Amino acid sequence: VETGQVIEGHGDLRPEHVCLTSPPVIIDCLEFNRALRLVDPFDELTFLGLECDILGAPQVGPALIGQHGAQAPPPPAPLLAFYMGFRATLRARLCLLHLEDPHPRSPQKWLPLARRYLAYAQRIMGALSTDR
Repeated sequence: VETGQVIEGHGDLRPEHVCLTSPPVIIDCLEFNRALRLVDPFDELTFLGLECDILGAPQVGPALIGQHGAQAPPPPAPLLAFYMGFRATLRARLCLLHLEDPHPRSPQKWLPLARRYLAYAQRIMGALSTDR
């Protein structure tokens, strides 16, 4: 915040929100709550990278961080790992919330996906704790 690195971003940037045109177009931002769109751009980018990694494209996250890092100095690696671990845990929670619906759509997908996010968070946070 002190260095002006907080931006009004998307707030929930996932691959389905990015249209790869020239230039790329970002859709479906959290329009209902400006406070949720005020983010560290590296938090936003690590979230998109996490989602791409879960979908099988692990190279996207580091490329995004490297590209934006050329414009603004990236935060320390432990903070980037924290962002990824936090977002993975949040996504797991949101997956499980689907199962609280009286008639969830595709109920068989949510528990395995939540477990996948939690395993990702555990791997990221475990690596973070061993780096100390």
